[in-house]
Amino acid sequence: MYKILFKDQKKSNIIVRIEKYYINQPGDIILAKAVAVDDQKPQSFYIMVMYREDKTTIRLDPITDPEKRDGVKIALALMAKRIQEIEKAHNLYVSKTNIQEFIDKLQEIT
Repeated sequence: MYKILFKDQKKSNIIVRIEKYYINQPGDIILAKAVAVDDQKPQSFYIMVMYREDKTTIRLDPITDPEKRDGVKIALALMAKRIQEIEKAHNLYVSKTNIQEFIDKLQEIT
């Protein structure tokens, strides 16, 4: 995977960077280091991607537990979008989410 950078063109107060991916030995869990700057308040946290049977879960790592501001939610949406791009051949789709508004925003921008 590669670095993911995002700057909101309409609201220039949100910047997101996702980099430094860590994969466990069996390859079923990815931790991605992320930084979100929202209203000039930076937050560092990890996004966890877990593969289980026929399901992929993308969530915030509970140990880092950032404040759930728009920048953090956009980081999750960016990761979901990237995983969908990678898994396109497998017909991956979002079945359940609590960040649909942010996924839709990314669709409008790109």
